[in-house]
Amino acid sequence: MRSRIFCLGLMLTAVIGLTPGAARCQDYSPPDPVFPLPIYHERPEMGGFYAAGNFLLMRQTNPLKEQPIAVRGFVDTFGNVQATERYLNDINFGIFQPNPVIPGLFFGSGTLALDVNQVSGPNSYQPGFRVNLGWKFRNDLDIEFSWSHLFTKKTSATAAPIGNTLNGGDGGLDSFLFAPVYNWPTNYVGPVDKAIVTIDTPGAFTIGRLPIDFLPDQAFQTTAGPAGIWNGAQLMTIQFTQRYDDFEIIARIPIYENERCRCYGLFGPRHVQLWERFWWRTVDIAVEESVFTATGAQTFNFATSGQAGPTDQATYTNIVSNRLYGPLFGLGSDVYVGHGFGINLDLRCAPYIDVVKERAKYELGDHSTAAQRARTDYTMAYELTGRLNLTWYPIEGVELRFGYELQNFFNTVSSPRPIDFNMGSLTPTWDKGTYRLFDGFSAGISLIF
Repeated sequence: MRSRIFCLGLMLTAVIGLTPGAARCQDYSPPDPVFPLPIYHERPEMGGFYAAGNFLLMRQTNPLKEQPIAVRGFVDTFGNVQATERYLNDINFGIFQPNPVIPGLFFGSGTLALDVNQVSGPNSYQPGFRVNLGWKFRNDLDIEFSWSHLFTKKTSATAAPIGNTLNGGDGGLDSFLFAPVYNWPTNYVGPVDKAIVTIDTPGAFTIGRLPIDFLPDQAFQTTAGPAGIWNGAQLMTIQFTQRYDDFEIIARIPIYENERCRCYGLFGPRHVQLWERFWWRTVDIAVEESVFTATGAQTFNFATSGQAGPTDQATYTNIVSNRLYGPLFGLGSDVYVGHGFGINLDLRCAPYIDVVKERAKYELGDHSTAAQRARTDYTMAYELTGRLNLTWYPIEGVELRFGYELQNFFNTVSSPRPIDFNMGSLTPTWDKGTYRLFDGFSAGISLIF
Protein backbone atom coordinates (compact mmCIF):
# COMPACT_ATOMS: atom_id res chain seq x y z
CA MET A 1 0.00 0.00 0.00
CA ARG A 2 2.83 2.44 0.82
CA SER A 3 4.47 1.90 -2.57
CA ARG A 4 1.12 2.52 -4.26
CA ILE A 5 0.65 5.81 -2.37
CA PHE A 6 4.18 6.96 -3.12
CA CYS A 7 3.68 6.14 -6.77
CA LEU A 8 0.53 8.25 -6.67
CA GLY A 9 2.45 11.09 -5.02
CA LEU A 10 4.97 11.04 -7.85
CA MET A 11 2.12 11.42 -10.35
CA LEU A 12 0.54 14.50 -8.72
CA THR A 13 2.74 17.05 -10.43
CA ALA A 14 0.11 19.76 -10.39
CA VAL A 15 0.95 20.59 -6.79
CA ILE A 16 4.21 19.00 -5.74
CA GLY A 17 5.82 19.44 -9.15
CA LEU A 18 7.15 15.88 -9.66
CA THR A 19 7.14 13.42 -12.52
CA PRO A 20 6.84 9.71 -11.77
CA GLY A 21 9.54 7.19 -12.47
CA ALA A 22 8.40 4.21 -14.50
CA ALA A 23 10.53 1.70 -12.56
CA ARG A 24 9.03 2.67 -9.21
CA CYS A 25 5.49 2.01 -10.40
CA GLN A 26 5.97 -1.43 -11.94
CA ASP A 27 4.56 -3.13 -8.80
CA TYR A 28 1.25 -1.25 -9.01
CA SER A 29 -1.82 -3.13 -7.78
CA PRO A 30 -5.43 -1.89 -7.80
CA PRO A 31 -6.62 -0.20 -4.59
CA ASP A 32 -9.00 -1.86 -2.20
CA PRO A 33 -11.70 -0.64 -2.16
CA VAL A 34 -12.03 0.73 -5.69
CA PHE A 35 -13.82 4.10 -5.80
CA PRO A 36 -16.19 4.63 -8.78
CA LEU A 37 -14.48 7.85 -9.96
CA PRO A 38 -13.28 8.61 -13.52
CA ILE A 39 -9.72 9.26 -12.35
CA TYR A 40 -6.38 7.48 -12.36
CA HIS A 41 -5.50 4.27 -14.21
CA GLU A 42 -3.53 1.05 -13.72
CA ARG A 43 -0.51 2.10 -15.83
CA PRO A 44 0.89 5.20 -14.09
CA GLU A 45 4.22 4.78 -15.91
CA MET A 46 2.39 5.70 -19.13
CA GLY A 47 1.64 9.20 -17.80
CA GLY A 48 -1.44 11.20 -18.77
CA PHE A 49 -3.47 14.33 -18.08
CA TYR A 50 -3.83 15.98 -14.68
CA ALA A 51 -5.54 19.13 -13.37
CA ALA A 52 -5.52 21.12 -10.16
CA GLY A 53 -7.42 23.99 -8.59
CA ASN A 54 -6.08 26.20 -5.80
CA PHE A 55 -7.52 28.83 -3.50
CA LEU A 56 -5.08 31.67 -2.75
CA LEU A 57 -5.03 34.16 0.11
CA MET A 58 -2.22 36.64 -0.46
CA ARG A 59 -0.92 40.03 0.66
CA GLN A 60 0.93 42.40 -1.67
CA THR A 61 2.99 45.54 -1.24
CA ASN A 62 1.22 48.89 -1.47
CA PRO A 63 3.84 51.34 -2.85
CA LEU A 64 2.03 54.60 -1.96
CA LYS A 65 3.70 57.10 0.37
CA GLU A 66 2.76 60.36 2.05
CA GLN A 67 1.62 63.19 -0.26
CA PRO A 68 -0.76 65.91 1.02
CA ILE A 69 -3.74 66.43 -1.27
CA ALA A 70 -6.24 68.79 0.37
CA VAL A 71 -6.48 71.09 3.37
CA ARG A 72 -9.46 72.81 5.00
CA GLY A 73 -10.14 76.31 3.70
CA PHE A 74 -9.83 78.06 0.34
CA VAL A 75 -7.86 80.68 -1.55
CA ASP A 76 -9.59 83.96 -2.44
CA THR A 77 -8.20 83.86 -5.97
CA PHE A 78 -8.99 87.39 -7.15
CA GLY A 79 -10.04 88.92 -3.84
CA ASN A 80 -13.79 88.56 -4.48
CA VAL A 81 -14.54 87.37 -0.95
CA GLN A 82 -12.73 90.33 0.58
CA ALA A 83 -14.46 92.73 -1.79
CA THR A 84 -17.85 91.26 -0.83
CA GLU A 85 -17.06 91.69 2.85
CA ARG A 86 -16.21 95.37 2.31
CA TYR A 87 -19.32 95.90 0.22
CA LEU A 88 -21.65 94.49 2.90
CA ASN A 89 -19.89 96.47 5.62
CA ASP A 90 -20.18 99.73 3.67
CA ILE A 91 -23.81 99.23 2.64
CA ASN A 92 -25.07 98.12 6.06
CA PHE A 93 -23.02 100.26 8.42
CA GLY A 94 -21.53 103.00 6.25
CA ILE A 95 -18.06 102.13 7.47
CA PHE A 96 -15.27 102.48 4.97
CA GLN A 97 -12.50 99.85 5.29
CA PRO A 98 -9.11 101.15 4.24
CA ASN A 99 -7.50 97.68 4.15
CA PRO A 100 -6.62 96.70 0.57
CA VAL A 101 -8.04 93.62 -1.13
CA ILE A 102 -5.31 90.95 -1.36
CA PRO A 103 -5.78 88.46 -4.22
CA GLY A 104 -4.68 84.94 -3.28
CA LEU A 105 -5.34 85.34 0.45
CA PHE A 106 -5.98 82.00 2.18
CA PHE A 107 -9.05 81.63 4.41
CA GLY A 108 -9.31 78.72 6.87
CA SER A 109 -7.19 76.74 9.28
CA GLY A 110 -5.20 74.87 6.61
CA THR A 111 -5.69 71.59 8.52
CA LEU A 112 -4.81 68.55 6.44
CA ALA A 113 -8.00 66.89 5.19
CA LEU A 114 -6.78 64.30 2.66
CA ASP A 115 -3.46 62.55 2.03
CA VAL A 116 -2.33 59.82 -0.35
CA ASN A 117 -1.14 57.67 2.57
CA GLN A 118 -4.79 57.24 3.65
CA VAL A 119 -5.08 54.59 0.89
CA SER A 120 -1.64 53.06 1.47
CA GLY A 121 -2.84 50.34 3.82
CA PRO A 122 -3.20 48.31 5.87
CA ASN A 123 -2.13 45.49 3.57
CA SER A 124 -4.91 42.98 4.12
CA TYR A 125 -5.09 39.55 2.51
CA GLN A 126 -6.93 39.28 -0.80
CA PRO A 127 -8.40 36.07 -2.22
CA GLY A 128 -7.57 34.54 -5.57
CA PHE A 129 -7.17 31.26 -7.41
CA ARG A 130 -4.68 29.22 -9.42
CA VAL A 131 -5.51 26.75 -12.18
CA ASN A 132 -3.03 24.07 -13.31
CA LEU A 133 -3.39 21.87 -16.39
CA GLY A 134 -0.63 19.43 -17.33
CA TRP A 135 0.46 16.33 -19.20
CA LYS A 136 2.99 13.79 -18.00
CA PHE A 137 4.94 12.01 -20.74
CA ARG A 138 6.26 8.48 -20.70
CA ASN A 139 9.87 9.67 -20.49
CA ASP A 140 9.13 11.25 -17.05
CA LEU A 141 8.92 14.79 -18.43
CA ASP A 142 5.76 16.78 -17.81
CA ILE A 143 4.52 20.10 -19.19
CA GLU A 144 2.15 22.27 -17.17
CA PHE A 145 0.20 25.46 -17.84
CA SER A 146 -0.61 27.61 -14.80
CA TRP A 147 -2.70 30.75 -14.32
CA SER A 148 -2.81 32.63 -10.99
CA HIS A 149 -5.20 35.51 -10.34
CA LEU A 150 -5.81 37.72 -7.31
CA PHE A 151 -9.16 39.46 -7.11
CA THR A 152 -9.14 43.26 -7.35
CA LYS A 153 -8.09 45.04 -4.17
CA LYS A 154 -9.40 48.56 -3.43
CA THR A 155 -8.72 51.03 -0.62
CA SER A 156 -10.46 54.41 -0.41
CA ALA A 157 -10.72 57.59 1.67
CA THR A 158 -12.99 60.65 1.60
CA ALA A 159 -12.84 64.25 2.78
CA ALA A 160 -16.21 65.99 3.34
CA PRO A 161 -17.26 69.46 4.62
CA ILE A 162 -17.37 68.34 8.26
CA GLY A 163 -14.17 66.75 9.55
CA ASN A 164 -13.46 64.53 12.53
CA THR A 165 -13.77 67.47 14.97
CA LEU A 166 -17.38 68.14 13.85
CA ASN A 167 -16.36 71.79 13.76
CA GLY A 168 -16.87 74.01 10.75
CA GLY A 169 -14.02 76.21 11.90
CA ASP A 170 -13.82 79.96 12.47
CA GLY A 171 -16.57 81.57 10.40
CA GLY A 172 -17.39 78.25 8.71
CA LEU A 173 -14.18 78.38 6.66
CA ASP A 174 -13.16 74.77 7.39
CA SER A 175 -16.24 73.47 5.60
CA PHE A 176 -14.32 74.09 2.34
CA LEU A 177 -11.58 71.93 0.83
CA PHE A 178 -8.57 73.21 -1.09
CA ALA A 179 -6.09 71.32 -3.29
CA PRO A 180 -3.31 73.27 -5.08
CA VAL A 181 -4.15 72.30 -8.67
CA TYR A 182 -3.05 75.01 -11.09
CA ASN A 183 -2.68 75.77 -14.81
CA TRP A 184 -6.22 74.53 -15.47
CA PRO A 185 -8.30 75.88 -18.38
CA THR A 186 -11.51 77.86 -17.82
CA ASN A 187 -13.61 74.69 -18.21
CA TYR A 188 -12.53 73.80 -14.66
CA VAL A 189 -13.55 77.06 -12.97
CA GLY A 190 -16.41 75.39 -11.03
CA PRO A 191 -19.78 76.87 -9.94
CA VAL A 192 -20.44 80.59 -10.18
CA ASP A 193 -21.83 80.73 -6.62
CA LYS A 194 -19.07 79.28 -4.44
CA ALA A 195 -19.70 80.78 -0.98
CA ILE A 196 -22.05 82.98 1.05
CA VAL A 197 -20.66 85.91 3.02
CA THR A 198 -22.78 86.83 6.07
CA ILE A 199 -22.46 90.02 8.17
CA ASP A 200 -24.18 90.70 11.48
CA THR A 201 -22.21 93.48 13.18
CA PRO A 202 -19.52 95.77 11.75
CA GLY A 203 -16.56 93.67 10.62
CA ALA A 204 -18.07 90.37 11.85
CA PHE A 205 -18.19 88.13 8.78
CA THR A 206 -19.05 84.47 8.34
CA ILE A 207 -18.21 82.64 5.13
CA GLY A 208 -19.84 79.31 4.45
CA ARG A 209 -22.11 77.24 2.32
CA LEU A 210 -25.31 78.25 4.15
CA PRO A 211 -26.39 81.48 5.84
CA ILE A 212 -26.27 81.32 9.64
CA ASP A 213 -29.91 82.35 10.04
CA PHE A 214 -32.43 84.70 8.46
CA LEU A 215 -32.25 87.37 11.14
CA PRO A 216 -33.45 90.93 10.42
CA ASP A 217 -30.07 92.41 11.27
CA GLN A 218 -28.08 90.07 9.01
CA ALA A 219 -27.15 90.45 5.37
CA PHE A 220 -26.01 87.77 2.95
CA GLN A 221 -24.20 87.96 -0.36
CA THR A 222 -23.09 85.19 -2.74
CA THR A 223 -19.57 85.41 -4.13
CA ALA A 224 -17.59 83.46 -6.71
CA GLY A 225 -14.47 83.87 -4.57
CA PRO A 226 -12.39 80.70 -4.82
CA ALA A 227 -11.86 79.90 -8.49
CA GLY A 228 -11.39 76.34 -9.67
CA ILE A 229 -13.11 73.04 -8.90
CA TRP A 230 -10.37 72.13 -6.37
CA ASN A 231 -10.59 75.51 -4.58
CA GLY A 232 -13.49 75.69 -2.12
CA ALA A 233 -14.68 72.18 -2.98
CA GLN A 234 -17.08 70.16 -0.81
CA LEU A 235 -16.16 66.55 -1.47
CA MET A 236 -12.96 64.72 -2.42
CA THR A 237 -12.57 60.95 -2.73
CA ILE A 238 -9.42 58.94 -3.45
CA GLN A 239 -9.15 55.26 -4.30
CA PHE A 240 -6.24 52.89 -4.97
CA THR A 241 -6.79 49.70 -6.97
CA GLN A 242 -4.41 46.76 -7.44
CA ARG A 243 -4.69 43.70 -9.71
CA TYR A 244 -2.40 40.71 -10.21
CA ASP A 245 -2.16 37.87 -12.77
CA ASP A 246 0.59 35.49 -13.83
CA PHE A 247 0.79 32.90 -16.60
CA GLU A 248 3.44 30.24 -17.17
CA ILE A 249 4.18 27.08 -19.15
CA ILE A 250 6.64 25.04 -17.14
CA ALA A 251 8.57 21.87 -17.92
CA ARG A 252 9.48 19.68 -14.92
CA ILE A 253 12.65 17.69 -15.58
CA PRO A 254 13.62 14.82 -13.19
CA ILE A 255 17.15 15.14 -11.79
CA TYR A 256 17.47 12.60 -8.95
CA GLU A 257 15.30 10.15 -7.04
CA ASN A 258 15.58 7.48 -4.38
CA GLU A 259 13.15 5.50 -2.27
CA ARG A 260 11.65 8.54 -0.49
CA CYS A 261 12.90 11.65 -2.27
CA ARG A 262 12.86 13.13 -5.75
CA CYS A 263 14.50 16.28 -7.12
CA TYR A 264 13.62 18.05 -10.36
CA GLY A 265 14.36 21.17 -12.36
CA LEU A 266 11.92 23.81 -13.64
CA PHE A 267 12.13 25.78 -16.84
CA GLY A 268 9.72 27.69 -19.06
CA PRO A 269 8.29 31.08 -20.09
CA ARG A 270 6.49 33.22 -17.51
CA HIS A 271 4.42 36.42 -17.73
CA VAL A 272 3.35 38.59 -14.76
CA GLN A 273 0.93 41.54 -14.79
CA LEU A 274 1.01 44.10 -11.95
CA TRP A 275 -1.68 46.76 -12.50
CA GLU A 276 -2.28 49.76 -10.20
CA ARG A 277 -4.53 52.81 -10.42
CA PHE A 278 -4.74 55.87 -8.20
CA TRP A 279 -8.06 57.74 -8.65
CA TRP A 280 -9.07 61.13 -7.23
CA ARG A 281 -12.51 62.71 -7.67
CA THR A 282 -13.44 66.26 -6.64
CA VAL A 283 -16.98 67.67 -6.42
CA ASP A 284 -17.64 71.42 -6.13
CA ILE A 285 -21.26 72.07 -5.08
CA ALA A 286 -23.06 75.34 -5.76
CA VAL A 287 -24.56 77.32 -2.86
CA GLU A 288 -27.83 79.18 -2.58
CA GLU A 289 -27.68 82.31 -4.70
CA SER A 290 -28.06 85.40 -2.51
CA VAL A 291 -28.17 89.04 -3.64
CA PHE A 292 -28.21 92.09 -1.35
CA THR A 293 -29.04 95.55 -2.69
CA ALA A 294 -28.35 99.06 -1.44
CA THR A 295 -31.98 99.40 -0.33
CA GLY A 296 -31.62 96.40 1.97
CA ALA A 297 -33.67 94.03 -0.17
CA GLN A 298 -32.47 90.42 -0.28
CA THR A 299 -33.34 87.57 -2.63
CA PHE A 300 -32.42 83.88 -2.57
CA ASN A 301 -32.56 81.33 -5.38
CA PHE A 302 -32.85 78.01 -3.57
CA ALA A 303 -32.97 76.09 -6.85
CA THR A 304 -29.21 76.45 -7.20
CA SER A 305 -28.42 74.98 -3.79
CA GLY A 306 -26.64 71.65 -3.47
CA GLN A 307 -26.10 71.15 -7.17
CA ALA A 308 -22.93 69.87 -8.80
CA GLY A 309 -23.31 69.25 -12.50
CA PRO A 310 -20.78 67.38 -14.64
CA THR A 311 -18.83 70.59 -15.26
CA ASP A 312 -18.44 71.07 -11.49
CA GLN A 313 -16.66 67.75 -11.04
CA ALA A 314 -13.20 66.55 -12.03
CA THR A 315 -11.23 63.32 -11.78
CA TYR A 316 -7.53 62.54 -11.76
CA THR A 317 -6.10 59.09 -12.51
CA ASN A 318 -2.59 57.69 -12.45
CA ILE A 319 -2.22 54.16 -13.84
CA VAL A 320 0.96 52.07 -13.71
CA SER A 321 0.96 48.69 -15.45
CA ASN A 322 4.06 46.46 -15.11
CA ARG A 323 4.06 43.69 -17.73
CA LEU A 324 6.91 41.29 -17.04
CA TYR A 325 8.13 38.75 -19.63
CA GLY A 326 10.95 36.27 -19.14
CA PRO A 327 12.18 32.70 -18.56
CA LEU A 328 11.65 30.94 -15.24
CA PHE A 329 14.31 28.70 -13.70
CA GLY A 330 13.90 26.62 -10.59
CA LEU A 331 14.56 23.55 -8.50
CA GLY A 332 12.19 21.46 -6.43
CA SER A 333 12.14 18.47 -4.15
CA ASP A 334 9.48 16.07 -2.90
CA VAL A 335 9.89 14.01 0.26
CA TYR A 336 7.49 11.22 1.22
CA VAL A 337 6.91 11.31 4.99
CA GLY A 338 4.62 8.31 5.36
CA HIS A 339 0.96 7.42 5.92
CA GLY A 340 0.00 9.19 2.69
CA PHE A 341 1.69 12.52 3.56
CA GLY A 342 4.47 14.34 1.74
CA ILE A 343 6.36 17.64 1.76
CA ASN A 344 7.25 19.64 -1.33
CA LEU A 345 9.53 22.67 -1.75
CA ASP A 346 9.93 24.78 -4.91
CA LEU A 347 12.51 27.54 -5.35
CA ARG A 348 12.16 29.74 -8.43
CA CYS A 349 13.86 32.74 -10.03
CA ALA A 350 13.18 34.73 -13.19
CA PRO A 351 14.78 37.69 -14.98
CA TYR A 352 12.21 39.83 -16.80
CA ILE A 353 11.89 42.51 -19.40
CA ASP A 354 9.41 44.90 -17.77
CA VAL A 355 7.21 46.78 -20.24
CA VAL A 356 5.69 49.56 -18.14
CA LYS A 357 2.62 51.50 -19.29
CA GLU A 358 2.29 54.82 -17.39
CA ARG A 359 -0.80 57.00 -17.75
CA ALA A 360 -1.87 60.18 -15.88
CA LYS A 361 -4.94 62.28 -16.68
CA TYR A 362 -7.13 65.11 -15.41
CA GLU A 363 -10.66 64.98 -16.84
CA LEU A 364 -13.80 67.09 -16.48
CA GLY A 365 -16.91 65.33 -15.19
CA ASP A 366 -18.70 65.50 -18.55
CA HIS A 367 -15.64 64.02 -20.36
CA SER A 368 -15.55 67.03 -22.68
CA THR A 369 -11.93 67.94 -21.97
CA ALA A 370 -8.86 66.33 -20.43
CA ALA A 371 -5.17 66.88 -19.83
CA GLN A 372 -3.10 63.72 -19.97
CA ARG A 373 0.34 62.20 -20.29
CA ALA A 374 1.21 58.68 -21.43
CA ARG A 375 4.51 56.90 -21.88
CA THR A 376 5.99 53.41 -22.07
CA ASP A 377 9.21 52.43 -20.30
CA TYR A 378 11.37 49.34 -20.73
CA THR A 379 13.46 48.10 -17.83
CA MET A 380 14.74 44.91 -16.19
CA ALA A 381 12.99 43.29 -13.22
CA TYR A 382 13.65 40.13 -11.22
CA GLU A 383 11.70 37.59 -9.19
CA LEU A 384 12.60 35.15 -6.42
CA THR A 385 9.86 32.80 -5.20
CA GLY A 386 9.57 29.99 -2.69
CA ARG A 387 6.64 27.58 -2.23
CA LEU A 388 6.31 25.07 0.61
CA ASN A 389 3.46 22.52 0.50
CA LEU A 390 2.14 19.79 2.78
CA THR A 391 0.40 17.14 0.67
CA TRP A 392 -1.96 14.31 1.49
CA TYR A 393 -3.22 11.49 -0.77
CA PRO A 394 -6.56 10.28 0.67
CA ILE A 395 -7.31 8.03 -2.33
CA GLU A 396 -5.52 7.19 -5.54
CA GLY A 397 -5.80 9.90 -8.17
CA VAL A 398 -6.60 12.63 -5.63
CA GLU A 399 -4.26 14.93 -3.74
CA LEU A 400 -5.08 17.60 -1.15
CA ARG A 401 -2.55 20.22 -0.16
CA PHE A 402 -1.91 23.28 1.97
CA GLY A 403 1.04 25.61 1.45
CA TYR A 404 2.77 28.91 2.09
CA GLU A 405 4.18 31.09 -0.70
CA LEU A 406 6.66 33.97 -0.76
CA GLN A 407 7.20 36.05 -3.92
CA ASN A 408 9.75 38.85 -4.26
CA PHE A 409 9.80 41.26 -7.21
CA PHE A 410 12.76 43.62 -7.63
CA ASN A 411 13.17 46.78 -9.71
CA THR A 412 9.54 47.24 -10.74
CA VAL A 413 7.99 50.68 -11.41
CA SER A 414 5.44 52.49 -9.23
CA SER A 415 4.16 56.00 -8.48
CA PRO A 416 4.40 56.38 -4.68
CA ARG A 417 3.42 60.08 -4.85
CA PRO A 418 0.99 59.86 -7.74
CA ILE A 419 -0.36 63.44 -8.08
CA ASP A 420 1.09 66.23 -10.19
CA PHE A 421 -0.86 69.39 -9.37
CA ASN A 422 0.37 71.17 -12.52
CA MET A 423 -2.32 70.42 -15.10
CA GLY A 424 -0.50 72.45 -17.74
CA SER A 425 2.57 70.19 -17.66
CA LEU A 426 1.44 66.86 -16.29
CA THR A 427 4.58 64.94 -15.26
CA PRO A 428 4.01 62.84 -12.12
CA THR A 429 6.92 60.86 -10.74
CA TRP A 430 7.14 57.21 -11.79
CA ASP A 431 9.88 55.57 -9.74
CA LYS A 432 11.98 52.63 -10.84
CA GLY A 433 13.49 50.25 -8.32
CA THR A 434 10.29 49.43 -6.40
CA TYR A 435 10.47 46.23 -4.33
CA ARG A 436 7.26 44.23 -4.02
CA LEU A 437 6.52 41.37 -1.63
CA PHE A 438 3.69 38.88 -2.03
CA ASP A 439 3.11 36.36 0.73
CA GLY A 440 0.23 34.16 1.75
CA PHE A 441 -1.35 30.74 1.73
CA SER A 442 -2.72 28.28 -0.80
CA ALA A 443 -4.99 25.28 -0.52
CA GLY A 444 -6.29 23.04 -3.26
CA ILE A 445 -6.96 19.69 -4.85
CA SER A 446 -5.50 17.92 -7.86
CA LEU A 447 -6.82 15.04 -9.94
CA ILE A 448 -5.07 12.54 -12.24
CA PHE A 449 -7.12 11.22 -15.16
